Amino acid sequence: MLSASEKQQFSRQIRLPGFGEEKQLLLKNAHVMVIGVGGLGNSAAQYLAAAGIGRLTLVDFDRIEFHNLHRQPLFGVNDIGAYKAETAARKLRENYPALDIKFVLSRFDAEGIPEFPSDIKLIADCTDNFSARYEIDTFASSHRIPVLFGAIHRYEGRLALFNGLKGTRYTDAYPHPPISNHIRHCEEEGVIGPLAGLMGCMMTTAIIEFLTSGTSHVDGAMLHFDASTFTTSLFEISSTLTTQVKPPVFTSLNASPSNAQLVKSGFYELIDVREWHEHEELNIGGKCLPAGNVREWENQLDLNVTYLLYCSHGYQSSIVAQYISARFPQFKIAHLKGGLEAWHVLIKE
Repeated sequence: MLSASEKQQFSRQIRLPGFGEEKQLLLKNAHVMVIGVGGLGNSAAQYLAAAGIGRLTLVDFDRIEFHNLHRQPLFGVNDIGAYKAETAARKLRENYPALDIKFVLSRFDAEGIPEFPSDIKLIADCTDNFSARYEIDTFASSHRIPVLFGAIHRYEGRLALFNGLKGTRYTDAYPHPPISNHIRHCEEEGVIGPLAGLMGCMMTTAIIEFLTSGTSHVDGAMLHFDASTFTTSLFEISSTLTTQVKPPVFTSLNASPSNAQLVKSGFYELIDVREWHEHEELNIGGKCLPAGNVREWENQLDLNVTYLLYCSHGYQSSIVAQYISARFPQFKIAHLKGGLEAWHVLIKE
């Protein structure tokens, strides 16, 4: 039952037509996992807590940097250097003492999250890279956990509910990772700060709708918002591809001394999928074959060779590895998880 304090705290929400104490109680008993505590995750976590979600688990491995502050208002200058998930959990716990909140300092990896909570009602995918989104899709689909997906880029935002009543998955909307000369994130292409808050709030609204009704207007549909023109569109997603698309199989090498020795042994043929100027500035050897030209060089690959793709942060290499593995399952493909940022010191030792 709701306490007298909770009835007062959420009175404006409870008074909504068709909402009432029954739906507020559904929120109180719900457990949501927010993966990624950046721009989207800041807003989503804060408004989920404010709306009366009973349990939150925040998953993020990253630390707060100065450039984060313009779109991640949970953090301030005194938080720079601290872990995002830990800091957000502490501040939300201070503001909402009744909230049961935990954090995991990790990239999303089902094996890397100890005792993965079995009572998760929904995952809020607030990540900023394709590799994580495909991992979340595979895990959530196998465990039948609904996922509210959100993404922002420059002035554009998108969100959709996957694994809901319509049965659509992330792979229905994006069967294969996009390959182009412009595979970039906000670090390189920018993003308007308020868009993160706006899309995070829209995600939270869709989550509340789903948790209290079992459905959502974005179940099986992709909502697109363009902040430069203030236009919103809703597109239906077909689920017909779900049974046709097999998840691509490739190897992700974690940064470790043993794997570094394997790389240095010559077991892999290295391919740097960044641009030439990036390769010349810093590399660990191998050929430079830019991701944007993959359709030109993919036919040069040899079935008898095991390839290891790398880039700066592991995003592009993961995308290209997924693309090649989906197109040519017979090739032996791996990529450096975390990219040169995680591997450079190990390789040079």
